[in-house]
Amino acid sequence: MVLTVRLASASTAPPGPAREPEEDRIRSTYQRALKLLQDPLLPVRAHGLLLLRELVAARAGTTPHEAVRALEPAIRDIFLHAVQDDDSYVFLNAVQGLAALANSFGADVLRALVYVYADGLQGVGAGAITKQDVDVRLRVGEALGQVIRRCGETLPQYCQHRFHPVLCVPSKRLTQIRLVGSS
Repeated sequence: MVLTVRLASASTAPPGPAREPEEDRIRSTYQRALKLLQDPLLPVRAHGLLLLRELVAARAGTTPHEAVRALEPAIRDIFLHAVQDDDSYVFLNAVQGLAALANSFGADVLRALVYVYADGLQGVGAGAITKQDVDVRLRVGEALGQVIRRCGETLPQYCQHRFHPVLCVPSKRLTQIRLVGSS
């Protein structure tokens, strides 16, 4: 998985040596995080997730840099893969990373999280859910719960993007909703 991400990040690099310093900082942080994620030591891997989370966390009133936007799908895949880790320290860092990603990138990431959370829950396939599917949904549900709490009254604006009905309730009822796995 890391090799695929590295190849994808190398293919998104613009041709030529003329890059701004901020883009160089972003790319070096991303490469450092990928190296840390390969380490067998748990705290080192968790620090790699922390670096990615800091990379995608937009400061209040700003938008993410274009280099971070280009890396967003790869970073999202890393967090979704880390959410499946058996160790709580790693998966909680991944949950926080997914929440930061949704806060920074908005509707696109939120839509992807809802898809992962709700995929296969309609119809006949709902009875064939494995323990791993439930665990992933619980952890992605925790990320969604964090995003819902942070969005508060502004969450209904995302309903125009055809989200799952659980997100399209009146804002007064948002505090009453409990996603599976959120506390």
